[in-house]
Amino acid sequence: MITSKEVAKAANVSVSTVSRVFSNPVLVNKATIEKVEAIAKQLHYVPNIAARNLKLNKSGIIGVVQSDLNNTFYAFILREIFPEINKHNYRLFTVFSEENADLENSSISTLVASNVEILIFTPVQSRSKYIENVILKNRICSLQLYRRTYDKIDSLTIDDAYGTYLATIELLENNHRNIVLIDYELEIPTNREIGYKRAFKEKGLSYPSRNIIHISPSDDYHEIIAQKLDEIKPTAIIPVSSIFASSTISYLKQKKLKIKDDVSLIIYDDVSYAEFMDLTVVRHPLHEIAETAANMVFQRIANFDMEPVHKMIMPSLLKRDSVKRI
Repeated sequence: MITSKEVAKAANVSVSTVSRVFSNPVLVNKATIEKVEAIAKQLHYVPNIAARNLKLNKSGIIGVVQSDLNNTFYAFILREIFPEINKHNYRLFTVFSEENADLENSSISTLVASNVEILIFTPVQSRSKYIENVILKNRICSLQLYRRTYDKIDSLTIDDAYGTYLATIELLENNHRNIVLIDYELEIPTNREIGYKRAFKEKGLSYPSRNIIHISPSDDYHEIIAQKLDEIKPTAIIPVSSIFASSTISYLKQKKLKIKDDVSLIIYDDVSYAEFMDLTVVRHPLHEIAETAANMVFQRIANFDMEPVHKMIMPSLLKRDSVKRI
């Protein structure tokens, strides 16, 4: 590996000058910067960020604990967050908890042991004193993303109850009554069921309780969705994740049922195929979520001891052409 010492020798400058060129260039004149950068490029030199951060008592690492490897929504958010954190020269390390409390504990422990400066995680258990203590006592700048479990740790959540309310109201106003909601069964409630029930109540209707399908991450969701939809034969379906949406679309295709003509469909998240298939979606403002998350963690770095900040972002309904009026 090419070292700063080799670059310094080739450029006929000191090692400290090479270091300043890549860490604090305002202290170096323009001609020297251009010479050192040219030599560095010629030698294929890559600055040692870890060594530099060690001197500054910083790791330059943001640790992310994703709760669901298969949920594409998390990948979309990380894709949006990355440019924001890249502006601050941080590196992103991602691990997974897979909605498992033990795995969440060990993943967070691993990241803290790796000296992460920032921790972004989606809680998968109602409350863990272990996690709370590890984060706060090690003074890790942390953000709960999508779910709020710890009052003393910053959180950025999405009003999922409102998102489901918007979808359900849209279907009810198009005269659907046999509406299926496909949601997760998690230790931390998603609250989507609340929005579903609210919409029926506002219309003066009783909701069909059997139409609320809860699926655990460990369940065979393909089989459960097919079985429940066979039994209920709904006129409209609201799957709350890209996984459930894909499984629902596969089921409809297998049964030779056309979206809109036979079964209306409103899915969560404006995934890549949603526009192509002209699907109405509960839309999350991805860029706003990413920008807000980045701002929150860097504000916490600037002032670790400020009061905890809790923010909620509202989803919206993007209407296309997958809902039939009956």
